[in-house]
Amino acid sequence: MTKRNIEAMYPLSPMQQGMVFHSLHRPGCGVYCVQFHCTLRGSLDVNAFRMAWQLVVDRHASLRTAFVWKRVEQMLQVVHRSVEVPLTREDWRDYRPAEQEERLDQLLEQDRREGFNLSKAPLIRLTLKQVADDAYFLVWTNHHAVLDGWSLAIVMKELFACYEAFRRGEEPPLEKPESYQSYIRWLQRQDMERAEEFWRQTLRGFTEPTPLTFDGGSMRAPSMSDHYEESAIELSTTLTGDLESLARQHRVTMNTVVQAAWGLLLSRYSGEDDVLFGATVAGRPAELPSVETMVGLFINTLPVRLRLPRDMPVGEWLTQIQGRFTEICNFEYSPLVHIHGWSEVPRGVPMFDSIVVFENYPVDERVRSLSSDLTIERFRAIEQTNYPLTIVSAPGERLPLKVLYDADRFASNSMDRLLQHLRVLLAGMVSDPTQHVATLPLLTNEEREQLVVGLNHTESDYPRERSVHELIEAWVEEEPGAVAVRFEGTEVGYGELDRRANQLARYLARLGVGRGDVVALSVERGVEMVVGVLGVLKVGAAYVPVDPGYPAERVRYMLADSGAAVVVTQARLAETLPVGEARVVCVDADWAEIAKEAESKPGVAVGPEDVAYVIYTSGSTGRPKGTVVRHGGLVNLVEAQRVAFGIGSGSRVLQFAPLSFDASVWEMFMALGNGGTLCVVRQEVLASAPELRGVLQAEGVTTVTLPPSVLAVLEAGELPALQTVVAAGEACSLELVRRWGVAGRQFFNAYGPTETTVCASMYRCRGDEMAAPPIGRPVANLRVYVVDGQQRLVPVGVPGELCVGGVGVAQGYLRRPALTAAKFIPDPFSGDAGARLYRTGDRVRYRADGNLEFLGRIDHQVKVRGFRIELGEIEAV
Repeated sequence: MTKRNIEAMYPLSPMQQGMVFHSLHRPGCGVYCVQFHCTLRGSLDVNAFRMAWQLVVDRHASLRTAFVWKRVEQMLQVVHRSVEVPLTREDWRDYRPAEQEERLDQLLEQDRREGFNLSKAPLIRLTLKQVADDAYFLVWTNHHAVLDGWSLAIVMKELFACYEAFRRGEEPPLEKPESYQSYIRWLQRQDMERAEEFWRQTLRGFTEPTPLTFDGGSMRAPSMSDHYEESAIELSTTLTGDLESLARQHRVTMNTVVQAAWGLLLSRYSGEDDVLFGATVAGRPAELPSVETMVGLFINTLPVRLRLPRDMPVGEWLTQIQGRFTEICNFEYSPLVHIHGWSEVPRGVPMFDSIVVFENYPVDERVRSLSSDLTIERFRAIEQTNYPLTIVSAPGERLPLKVLYDADRFASNSMDRLLQHLRVLLAGMVSDPTQHVATLPLLTNEEREQLVVGLNHTESDYPRERSVHELIEAWVEEEPGAVAVRFEGTEVGYGELDRRANQLARYLARLGVGRGDVVALSVERGVEMVVGVLGVLKVGAAYVPVDPGYPAERVRYMLADSGAAVVVTQARLAETLPVGEARVVCVDADWAEIAKEAESKPGVAVGPEDVAYVIYTSGSTGRPKGTVVRHGGLVNLVEAQRVAFGIGSGSRVLQFAPLSFDASVWEMFMALGNGGTLCVVRQEVLASAPELRGVLQAEGVTTVTLPPSVLAVLEAGELPALQTVVAAGEACSLELVRRWGVAGRQFFNAYGPTETTVCASMYRCRGDEMAAPPIGRPVANLRVYVVDGQQRLVPVGVPGELCVGGVGVAQGYLRRPALTAAKFIPDPFSGDAGARLYRTGDRVRYRADGNLEFLGRIDHQVKVRGFRIELGEIEAV
């Protein structure tokens, strides 16, 4: 660059500054390199074509511009007096059509990666590949900082006008254009104080970007990816026409309709009712003379804040958005970097991760009719922004919707679903503009069917008319001598265990305990614990485990809240239990009296709807609450364990969990309900890793359920007898999966709240897993749904609250009708009017493979990672 060849120097527009900055910051990745390619069909006069391009570049200062940023106080754009248009020609006619297409793809990729030396003009280049006697591939690449979409249409019109003139040997009849510098001067005259006041007011209270949580996008660190891909669809002509009618009816633009749909989709994906995204504006001020014929970069990206009113009709909401967007356009000259500074979003944190681009210029239609002897086919534009997600649309007989995305953050199938969700939302808008915004559909019919039915195809036969103790009684009849319980060297067979439980049941019946009653059980670990559980069940009552180590105040509360008239305990514990008016039965000191009862079954009819046990929560977030669990759910669980783990007469199951934890139910009935042996050890032994390892080895335990934190201190190779390992209660790491999921051993990751009969879902892990394991799919005869705060199903990949339905759902919370009503809600998906769902309060999402991924607890009081759930005026849980 020489001084003689400099025509002008002036500052950059705000948008130019941003594009140049990102291009310099990420060289070699093609960011803001815009690529147009098409097929020219006909008799092309290559010399006239080259001359036409040169004349167009000579006419417009922006096409002769480069940028200077070194050794200057502020970045400048430098307009050269003359530059030569780089045009590369090559003959590809010897290649087969398939090879030509392959070479074109390679050329486009290489050309994008080449980028531009921004300090050297012109920032455009042309490539012409002849592929037939009457056909050429044309690739036109330029840097976005010198040209916007509207300018593209101007350039194309002038190009072919010049081409036609030169081909006929004439001079093109074109008027001198206005320079881009006049726009820069206009920008410098704008009132930035008014703009600051407007944007501060507009963005007040918005402190963080709306998360792109679907597909895990927002949970990954921002990448410097150059791996961008695109997905696209076109709406039908009927739907497009209906949308245009909707826009006319409510006096809004199609741009507004598309923005509204994206804002709504972003809200549904993030769980936010207040969302922020970017949108490009044309930026051509009407008061600037001849602005419609200027060539340069006029567009700007501005934040669009949409609040999603649940009860506002769609049409009224669109009108509201249009009015707000009109206000924004009064300040469309505002630099985005300044807007960011005026907002409450911290520096260094992006204001938004997605933008909407509505290309309101008819390039594709106009270029098809610009030459008498040439036709333009397969016209396509490719551009990469610095945003993870860009939604692109434009006018047309069939409205196009395209998403350009960072492929290192988002999967292609997620983007395909995203476009279909946009289509469904847009179709919903036109179907009834009077419906409320919150009621607009999101899922396709196929998607809803998959979420409701396909992923919940869990129907399986189980002994649905039996009670859980009847399962054990079946093993008593089949193998009465088989070992049911082992404890400190003592073995108790199924027959003996059953006889002792029958005697206790009859004794309790003589005290007035019967079907539907509640009996508190406070015993230390051992055979008497198991006898106590079975004795209570056989009399038709429900047991309430009360840990002997609980503080007296908690025990007093549980006994009073449960209404237990009888407490089954041991003599050494009875002295300190604050039992109040309850009757105390000591299974050790009173056994001589209990043993006088008959050893036969008490003959109490117990069915699947009867209550088996009531387990109280820890009460860490309020008063402890008793979860009421029925026999039907427990029987189903036992059968599901048999099928999943292969539990049978040769199985030895460790009783690890205390009786007051629902995991004890999982372990106890897994063994006894399937003919296995329950290995019980004292609590203090389980607290030491060496002693626990010794127990597992000495007892030859084949099946164990342990928290990942306990599995982490054990060595898998030291336990050869262990055939099935279940991780539960905590998040399971990939390291544990690889350590324990060795050949010849089953390793499961299990999940489930107490309210779903211990387990709601399971996943069998592989030793070669590449990521932390999911929590899997629902167990037999349970259903799972992922919903948002309005109880609407959310798509695969989108976080929501997990709701569980099916036979395992508990009856509710004992004596807590308001809380039961809030957490156990009608199931709108099953088609059964009496079916209920349990709202877990856990945040999950479906992976693409149909497995559930656990993301954490939902905070019911505040926003957590962009998801909010409202419980109204009920007790927090």
